[in-house]
Amino acid sequence: MARGLLLMLVGEATKNQRPYELHTKQYRFEALLGFETDSYDILGMCATDADRVPLLPADVEAHVHRYVSRLPGTHSQLMPPYSAVRVNGKPLFSYARQGTLDMITIPRGDV
Repeated sequence: MARGLLLMLVGEATKNQRPYELHTKQYRFEALLGFETDSYDILGMCATDADRVPLLPADVEAHVHRYVSRLPGTHSQLMPPYSAVRVNGKPLFSYARQGTLDMITIPRGDV
C-alpha cells in the first residue's frame, strides 16, 4: 500500500508554495508481477494460479519492459468489485460483500 510524506501549507505559508513545487521528487516502489486478486488490490484473496514460477533476477527487466510497452493507449477493464460503481442502483461493493457478484454483469470502463 502507498505510504509517504505529505507536505501541507496552511494560512500565510500558502503564499510561498512555489519553491516547494519546484522540488524534485523520487519514487521507490515494489511490485508483484503475475499476481491477481479478487479485489484488484494487495488486500484481496489470490485469484491466480499458485504454481507460477518466480522470475530470475536477470529476467525481471525484460519482463517489465514487455509489460510496460503494452500500457500506452486506452484499455478496457472490469470495474473493481469493491467500488462505488452502481449496478441496478446498488454499489458493486454491496454485491461483493453479499457474495452475489456472479448474479450481475460487472461493468467495464476505459482507462
